[in-house]
Amino acid sequence: MYWACSDALTLATQLGTARDLPPPDVLSQRISGVFDQMAERARASRIPDDDVMEAKYALCAFIDEQILRSEWPGRQQWMSRPLQLIYFNENTAGEGFFTRLEQLEAQPQRAHVLQIYYLCLCLGFQGQYAVRGGEGVGAIMERVGARLARNLPRSDQLSPHGELAGGVRSAVRREAPIVAASIALIGLAVLVFVVLRVVVSSSADSAAKNMQNFAQTGAK
Repeated sequence: MYWACSDALTLATQLGTARDLPPPDVLSQRISGVFDQMAERARASRIPDDDVMEAKYALCAFIDEQILRSEWPGRQQWMSRPLQLIYFNENTAGEGFFTRLEQLEAQPQRAHVLQIYYLCLCLGFQGQYAVRGGEGVGAIMERVGARLARNLPRSDQLSPHGELAGGVRSAVRREAPIVAASIALIGLAVLVFVVLRVVVSSSADSAAKNMQNFAQTGAK
């Protein structure tokens, strides 16, 4: 699902350092277009609409926070009608993000949505923890990361054709869960690295074009 959301994630990271943006209403319309593209990609991948909306909640919270952190002169006007208010009729996504995250943790079948929340945290979202300088977010990331790692597909057998005897077999059985967990964590780390690389680097050209379009629209 992160591929469907990559443009929105990239845009969020760019907005955090932006200063030259169009008026809030125009910016909101442009972001709406990014969300529409995300929904189209998700539908093409047969991702349920409920999952798309759940991911959109995380992205709205992240984008709103990034804009609030920015030096854009229009940020205060933006926060009078943020994305979370437009799409979800609430202004408490800083807390709601973590409430929804915990609910997703209890739904293994929606791990693909939880990945989007996890990526938002990796990219700097702090929400209700921002008042404490982000203290507490690290522990949540560690917990969610471990949960996602457990959901990664992996083989239960290291050597399906090998047959070990006696104490060696018992030792392997004792160590197998540790090895499997380690492999899963490494796999998750590689996955996050690749996705963040795509989001921050490979999609930079697309993000730059979006930002340029925002600026050009604002100048008209």
